[in-house]
Amino acid sequence: MSKSSKYLFVISFVLIFFLGIILFVIESSNQKQVVKEKDFFEFHAIITSKNESSYEISKYKDNKFIKDYEYIYVSLDPGLNVGDILKIKAENEIMESSPPQIKVISYEVVSSFITMEGNLINPLGTPSFENNEEFISNLETLIDSVTLNLETTTYEKISVDNFVYLMDFLILDNPIGDITYSSLSSDEKLKTINLMLTYETLIKEELPKTYQGSLNNIIALYLDELVFICNNGPCKNETKEFLDYKKEVNLEWDYLTEITNLSKVKLSDWYLIYNGK
Repeated sequence: MSKSSKYLFVISFVLIFFLGIILFVIESSNQKQVVKEKDFFEFHAIITSKNESSYEISKYKDNKFIKDYEYIYVSLDPGLNVGDILKIKAENEIMESSPPQIKVISYEVVSSFITMEGNLINPLGTPSFENNEEFISNLETLIDSVTLNLETTTYEKISVDNFVYLMDFLILDNPIGDITYSSLSSDEKLKTINLMLTYETLIKEELPKTYQGSLNNIIALYLDELVFICNNGPCKNETKEFLDYKKEVNLEWDYLTEITNLSKVKLSDWYLIYNGK
């Protein structure tokens, strides 16, 4: 073997050796990363109770990590509220204590539940609204939260309480913060009414007897508002939305004649809207 060939062989051997080491380090790092990721678990939960030092959380939807537990206790920062939805990263082990606990690595608030106190709505910790648009936005957030988490017993109670306050806002014009129903524009009123129709559908089985007829009031208000809009300008799009709702829930004319006492307009005006005229 020539001298140059020996040099080439040595250089090639050294390069292959160091390449092998680099590949080994990368593979080891990947394996460690896999192990590390398995040490943690991310899941969503809802806060169902709290005290000074800990929070009680419960699963929502099909959470597999805590599916066998009705409640789990965790230590989190102060200031969170019952009904808040959290995305939690925790150690992949549930401590079988009484109550069971998990160690939280990190978390983020996905959705802050809206609660109402007296005649005030408290969206994300704020006692009032800057404008009507903010009110509508927070009402949408509220109903999204209810849609996701109504299966939780604590959530059911809070959801019913909120619905009652909103019905008083809608029918009695009771203020929520600085907002009253009568202060909303026609478009905002229709948005509020449609959101309340969704809300009523979600929790109608849980409503107290005095509010089990709420749907009648909401639909009567819906038709009255459509009559007002149509009497004061174009209303093709608004009427179409109502006709879609009528078809979706199979809203019969006979039913409307039974709740006409809740209306502030003539039944004949309702009839025109009902038939899309």
